[in-house]
Amino acid sequence: MSTSNADILGMLAELVTLTTLKEQSPQSFKVRAYENASRGIETHGSPIGELTVGELCGIDGVGKATASKIREFVDTGSVTRIDDLRIEFPPAFVELSRIPGIGPKTLSLMRSELNIEDVEGLQAALAAEQIRTLPRMGEKSEAKIAKAIERLGLSGKDRRTPIADALPLAERLVAAIEEMPSVTKVAFCGSLRRMSETIGDIDITVAATDAPAVMAGVLQRSEVHDVVVSGETKTSFLTPAGLQVDVRVVAPVAFGAATLYFTGSKAPQH
Repeated sequence: MSTSNADILGMLAELVTLTTLKEQSPQSFKVRAYENASRGIETHGSPIGELTVGELCGIDGVGKATASKIREFVDTGSVTRIDDLRIEFPPAFVELSRIPGIGPKTLSLMRSELNIEDVEGLQAALAAEQIRTLPRMGEKSEAKIAKAIERLGLSGKDRRTPIADALPLAERLVAAIEEMPSVTKVAFCGSLRRMSETIGDIDITVAATDAPAVMAGVLQRSEVHDVVVSGETKTSFLTPAGLQVDVRVVAPVAFGAATLYFTGSKAPQH
């Protein structure tokens, strides 16, 4: 399966998130370099997966270091730098960066001073009124953070993901699956299709005449971090960010009914 510009932009977006945590600033040189490269690729238009490092450097905003990472991603399906950063900043920790009011420097302090590694640890620190002991934080900050955790649905077993994070991933997967030879139709369903503010997981329904081939193609995607279920007509996997994706293949004649079934009725928004 070819690597699309959207796939490359998705890789760069993760690099921006992880590098912001590493550098403790969204304005660091490396972060801005990745963002500039993303803007250049977005406006470039033409497929860049076949370009050499030198040709990639000809795109506005793309430097040699970023071009090399793009080439590595296209050639191998992964980037060593991202793999290293994922170890340092696992999904549960990255999740904390979504919470309004917690910048990368504060997040680093929470980790070093209070040993906070996930939402559960943050909630325990809030209950113990420890966050207010950190620089630039106070009682009001604690209240805002607690409210944000509740609004974003980050507590409990049924974690929610903001649609702004889930939609680009779903669109990339749908576009990639559409290219597979036996596929006639594909769509994301569930709360994402209903455009809920937050979603629990990504549901994708595929109409195809060769279900096993589709499942094999899905498992080759760079978004697959851990496989939950893998069968002839359904594959469930977790992304590096911990978001679950369910891909189901049905006969073309059943696509409409399946899409409706897995989308369901409008549920209360979280």
